[in-house]
Amino acid sequence: MTDRLYVPRANAVDEDEARRMVAGVGTAQLVTVAADGSPDATFLPVLLREGSLVGHVARANGHWRR
Repeated sequence: MTDRLYVPRANAVDEDEARRMVAGVGTAQLVTVAADGSPDATFLPVLLREGSLVGHVARANGHWRR
């Protein structure tokens, strides 16, 4: 993968540690900001698949539209 997010050194973890964290927690938060400036956050189940973090938002959760 050539496109990488900048990660400050203080927050950097190696891939094995990242995999352990994802496996141990299994969730992430999707956070967006609405047009009026109010935040919206949804817990997502996540897993690592082929080097990518994969999450799921249920169709019943309106957050996926935003």
